[in-house]
Amino acid sequence: MRKILIFCLSVLCAATVFAQRGRVYTSLEEIEIPDSVYSLKLKHKHLKEFPEAVLQLRNLEYLDLSWNKIHTIPKEIGALANLISLNMNYNRLDSIPKEIANLQKLTTLILSRNRILELPDEMGGMANLQTLNLLSNGIKKLPDNFKNLDNTLQLIDLRANPLTYDDQLDIKDLLPSPKKKMTRVCNCQ
Repeated sequence: MRKILIFCLSVLCAATVFAQRGRVYTSLEEIEIPDSVYSLKLKHKHLKEFPEAVLQLRNLEYLDLSWNKIHTIPKEIGALANLISLNMNYNRLDSIPKEIANLQKLTTLILSRNRILELPDEMGGMANLQTLNLLSNGIKKLPDNFKNLDNTLQLIDLRANPLTYDDQLDIKDLLPSPKKKMTRVCNCQ
């Protein structure tokens, strides 16, 4: 009888964890067990700072903080080791911490419509990054070690950045394989 009870409890626990994986939390207040949070969507919440409580969500895989007024990403973001997707478009970011490169499971990084001028060199070591959206920022060039992303990166969106024709050629040389979206510029002399 005891073995059956233990078996039933383990099945119930596994079913609960599986059910939690599919749940998308939309508020920090509704979180009771931080380790049960896999997906968090806090878009349009008028946040001015990156919520510190998010950094305690060790199993977090999907984080959407888009359409807020966040100015900085804390360097502690690197502790979210299970993060697969990070969406921070439509914020007020002007820089990205080098610790973002610690997110080795990250496949999708959306940083469009911010104020980012440059990216940390360390991002070239993000071995699983497939999609990088940098639309509408102030980026003029990519770090040289982004060449390490050439085999994994599938799409990089650099439209509406102040890239000259020569800047775009440099990026095409640096990353020949991924699909690139860039605003067409003229090589007019």
